Amino acid sequence: MAVYKEVVTELKEAGVSWIQFDEPTLVMDLESHKLQAFSHAYSELASSLSGSNVLIETYFADVPAEAYKTLTALKGVTGFGFDLVCGTKTLNLIKGGFPSGKYLFAGVVDGRNIWANDLTASLGTVQDLEGIVGKDKIVVSTSCSLLHTAVDLVNETKLDKEIKSWLAFAAQKVVEVNALAKALSGHKDEVFSFPHRKFPDVEGTIDWNGKNLTLVSYCCFNSPMNVPLPGFQKVF
Repeated sequence: MAVYKEVVTELKEAGVSWIQFDEPTLVMDLESHKLQAFSHAYSELASSLSGSNVLIETYFADVPAEAYKTLTALKGVTGFGFDLVCGTKTLNLIKGGFPSGKYLFAGVVDGRNIWANDLTASLGTVQDLEGIVGKDKIVVSTSCSLLHTAVDLVNETKLDKEIKSWLAFAAQKVVEVNALAKALSGHKDEVFSFPHRKFPDVEGTIDWNGKNLTLVSYCCFNSPMNVPLPGFQKVF
């Protein structure tokens, strides 16, 4: 804990206004003593974090109800971020109660795959959440860090144009986040009019010449088992 306090102090001295903590372990079914230890750790950091905007992010799955309750009860936290792509049930927890005055970082752009976002569906989700947390407290975000996907489609010069139109790598996902944020404020970006922004029916469009293709599933998971991609055989 001493090291955390030291790093926080250095960040504040450097003029950092937001400090983000990633807590993906919260999507697991943690015993009560572990949740208590989590709360205690942030209580210990509270004085060091005072005066900073603190964001705590979770991702890769749904946050169990008890973990959600523990997380959102933390004092001195400015905002909470959730994976709303793999953690769809978390939406119900947010709708059931979200701390007043806190920022919600809504992870509606998938940070783990290469497909273009369904912008219309994502916009509907963040608009619903805006009605819950407040217009000035909703932040459009990716579901997790973009380090899990490729960097930029501009480097893919040999891809079929149609297939390329379905894709979004890290650089394109940043554009999607920006477009959704602008649309939420009432200014729809031109990317909403692009035909390829309608999420493709990949399974129905690509003829795999036999559906026995075996791929490792990197889809969202609900711990401890992976969920297979539609039409693909799951490999362990």
